Amino acid sequence: MICFDLYLCENQMEKIYLPIQKQARIFLNQVPNDDIKTCWICLHGYGMLGQYFLPKLEPLFQEDTLVIVPEALSRFYLDPQYEKVGASWMTKEDRLLDIQEQHLYLNKVYQELIKPIKNLQFVNVLGFSQGVATAWRWVQQQKIIVDNFVVWAGSIPLEPIQSFYVEKLWLVYAEDDPYAKWVNPQAIQEWLQKQSIDYQVIMFQGGHTIPPKVLSELLHKIPH
Repeated sequence: MICFDLYLCENQMEKIYLPIQKQARIFLNQVPNDDIKTCWICLHGYGMLGQYFLPKLEPLFQEDTLVIVPEALSRFYLDPQYEKVGASWMTKEDRLLDIQEQHLYLNKVYQELIKPIKNLQFVNVLGFSQGVATAWRWVQQQKIIVDNFVVWAGSIPLEPIQSFYVEKLWLVYAEDDPYAKWVNPQAIQEWLQKQSIDYQVIMFQGGHTIPPKVLSELLHKIPH
């Protein structure tokens, strides 16, 4: 049991951090088993929920493929009527703590759902929109070996890296994405070139989405 005193006086206060246990929601296309050869960890974008993001990845669904969609831990209402709910990976508030907790969360997913699969051959990661930065930091900072990393309609953190743990990097962007200015694909490519990191680019028309046809085309280019 943790005991503490919290002192408040006018404009002064004490801030503490209290560790807690929390249940996370994770959505999968099937139950993990030893026939799985390829695993995809897919992180959704801002304001999305796992149960609605997973069906968008249907082209990945194969008998020997496990698709895992961990849902971000912070949920909130999207509309004034308090009907639609979305989730977010982080905000600027206590940003570093959020990143640390994301890593603990995704490490748990990896250890519990992926590591036990005996015949696994490929581990792939797909980040969509806000999920790109979360997935990228996790792979790089936790040194997760990944066969394919897909950056889809999102921006990677342009932060120094010492090693690169991805075998193949894919950048997927829509030419008509309304968030293109925020994502800034050109800046990302210039940064990757300075890091001597190879990548392939796939462009499409379709906005800030994951069209099944484009995802299928990407899948055909990836060993699985």
